[in-house]
Amino acid sequence: MPQLDVTTYTSQIFWLFVCFTTLLVVSIRVMLPRLTKILNEREERIEGKKELAATLKKRADDIQREFEQHLIKVRKESHEEILKEVKSISVETEKAKREISSRIKELFLSHEAQVADRKDTAIKEVQEIAQSVTETIVQHIGSLSSPGKEVKQAVAETLARKVVNGH
Repeated sequence: MPQLDVTTYTSQIFWLFVCFTTLLVVSIRVMLPRLTKILNEREERIEGKKELAATLKKRADDIQREFEQHLIKVRKESHEEILKEVKSISVETEKAKREISSRIKELFLSHEAQVADRKDTAIKEVQEIAQSVTETIVQHIGSLSSPGKEVKQAVAETLARKVVNGH
């Protein structure tokens, strides 16, 4: 094998040195700058994406905060609106109750007056009938010649006692 021949060691070492030096120079001058450029671009992209992510996170947090504040505001407004409507309905209900109560009271008083009028009319009719019957009975018996005044007074007293006693 010629590589193991001692006489060619010097030339092999020389060419080894030249090849490695050339490889080193090409690596330093060409490959290393390209790798550095690629790594720097990658780092810049990563940093840009980190900044974008931070910006988007901040915007998302701001939007979340605004949403929560708006939600609180809307809940408060709706609660106030509900309370307002409940109060309005309560006022309307009370007004309707008062109107109904007033109407019932008017009807009650009207019916009470009608009942009182009918009662008075009925009492007068009963008094007239009782007086007429009593006069007829007294005339048939013949004890009094003109029983009108006395019978009228006796019937009125009897009916007055019955009305006062509640019968």
